Amino acid sequence: MIRSVSILLAFLSLHASAPAADTWHTNLETARKEAARDRKDILIEFAGSDWSPACFALRKQVLDT
Repeated sequence: MIRSVSILLAFLSLHASAPAADTWHTNLETARKEAARDRKDILIEFAGSDWSPACFALRKQVLDT
């Protein structure tokens, strides 16, 4: 689990220089259409843990920035 999050964070840090979207989509169909239009991948976060240090780090270091 921690290794997966580390790989995800490493991957996302490679794209840190790319312009970030103003918001994260919460509707999958909207995200799919935009991703197809812009020829980009989709990151889907399945959250549910309010105690996991890895989830806190992902939110703080990636999703909220």
